[in-house]
Amino acid sequence: MKRRSALRLITLTVLLILPIAAPAHHSFSAEFDESRTVHMEGKVTKVDWSNPHVLIYFRVTDSSGKPTVWTIQASQIEVLMRNGWAKDTLKPDMPIRVEGFLPKKSSQVLGSAAVTIVSSGQVLKTPREWNFQKR
Repeated sequence: MKRRSALRLITLTVLLILPIAAPAHHSFSAEFDESRTVHMEGKVTKVDWSNPHVLIYFRVTDSSGKPTVWTIQASQIEVLMRNGWAKDTLKPDMPIRVEGFLPKKSSQVLGSAAVTIVSSGQVLKTPREWNFQKR
């Protein structure tokens, strides 16, 4: 009888803790269209190095000379670090080339695949980078 009560208590504890431990996440394909890719060049304005997604803001100048700020929704910090990123890799005013996925809804947020630092040629990959390799 004590064993059954202990097992129930452990099961209840796990069930109560699991929703707290499991991070909420949304589907990449719910926000971005993997068939609509884009290549852009610009300068970093800011990097928000925080979870659930690192956000990279960069300024692009269009053909008419008008500057526009875009946001790259990158992956989680841990995933980016495994792919060679560090908190101080990208700095303000650093020129970058971006390969990304356009959003399904009208916005200036890209789902990123790769960011290249123009000065060094270093390519910083994200988990979506393989999709560009298939094209």
